[in-house]
Amino acid sequence: MHLPPSTDPMQPIPSMICLLGAPGAGKGVQGRLLAGHLGAVHVSVGDVMRQLREQGTKIPYDSRLRLAQTAFTSEAIRRAAPASSPVVLDGFPRAAEQVQALVDLPWRCQAVLWLEVSFAEAIARMKGRGREGEDVAQIGLRHARHEARSPELLDAIASAGIPVHRIDADAEIEQVQARCRAAVLSTEAVDIQVD
Repeated sequence: MHLPPSTDPMQPIPSMICLLGAPGAGKGVQGRLLAGHLGAVHVSVGDVMRQLREQGTKIPYDSRLRLAQTAFTSEAIRRAAPASSPVVLDGFPRAAEQVQALVDLPWRCQAVLWLEVSFAEAIARMKGRGREGEDVAQIGLRHARHEARSPELLDAIASAGIPVHRIDADAEIEQVQARCRAAVLSTEAVDIQVD
């Protein structure tokens, strides 16, 4: 696994757990709960990007990936949490081409929790959020893009030496959170404090 450069070789690199999954998988909810449990900072890339848009920031777009530009997203993540704090990151990377940017962040990604959700459950959850642009057709398009990118993304994460834990996220919030916590506990060399 490639680790980001450290300015002080004696200073340990803080840990990061990433939550990935299809739109509506529960990354934000599970990320907040897990961060609270671990005493980590929760960074939701979707929330960060929405906040930047609301502030009038023009988000550079990579038309090939159909995502915000990777360098811009990486910088937004860096600004969202202190480099000295452990982090629970949700929603990044979303494409194989972004995995090196994940590795280059100032936190060591110890594990990816891959939240797996059925399309029917994702639709039910997203319709309940009431966000603009989340009609069934739009949800279907986003879900299809996620499914198309997933095999290559999972391969790139594995090639970077980051363990991936598949989590059945179709259950109730508390059950999914218990599965996430168990996956974190099963990850070797986790240096985030767990209650």
